[in-house]
Amino acid sequence: MNVEPPKVSTETDDVAVNDGTIGDGTYWAEIAPVSGSGDIVFRVLKARFGKTCLKWAKDMGLEDGCLNDYNVESYPVAYVARDKMAEVSVVEADGPGTSYSINSDVLKGLVRGDINGAPEGYAWVPFPFVVTVTNGYVTTAEQYWVP
Repeated sequence: MNVEPPKVSTETDDVAVNDGTIGDGTYWAEIAPVSGSGDIVFRVLKARFGKTCLKWAKDMGLEDGCLNDYNVESYPVAYVARDKMAEVSVVEADGPGTSYSINSDVLKGLVRGDINGAPEGYAWVPFPFVVTVTNGYVTTAEQYWVP
């Protein structure tokens, strides 16, 4: 089923971990396979977009700090497990604008190369995600098309 692509206007939340758990919030994330288990987790980071990114880059003295109108910080970083009932969407590789709703298990399969449950004709591309973390788990994961 087609769904709206994620919208991020200025920036995601700061990555803050307390007692081993990341705080609730919205983050930039990349898929990280868990070695030897076949499972996946999300590597969460902070990202800035548009004018907020440009101002941040200028303040930091980074001339090319916002290529393609965004910047992702490398640190701090945290890893977060997915809620098995998480709402997930993936994007069409051909360009922004087309996203498909899938479930968390289908996402795990796509990362492993299994296309069962994927939208017809869909091909997995490891674009990043905008995720919502609630109570220490990813509860929504919307793949974000990047150039």
